[in-house]
Amino acid sequence: MQLALLRDVVINLEAFRKLVELVKQSEKGRITKDDVIQFVSNHDITTPNANGGDSDEFNWIVEWGRQALVFNYDANEESISIRSFR
Repeated sequence: MQLALLRDVVINLEAFRKLVELVKQSEKGRITKDDVIQFVSNHDITTPNANGGDSDEFNWIVEWGRQALVFNYDANEESISIRSFR
């Protein structure tokens, strides 16, 4: 129950909604770390506890996306995809 609530909160944040849409529109069904960093930069998104570094922003997005079961993360390719939620 709590996990579903967390997912609902995270998925309704504007940044995550836009990232999900970006993944859906991607050719391969995933976006790379560079894609996420560019997205964050272009949309002037800041994340809590990030020191302004690109890796901090990316790691924050990946961690919350994974915890809320929104994203899967492939460390080898440094890419995220949408996690199916059942």
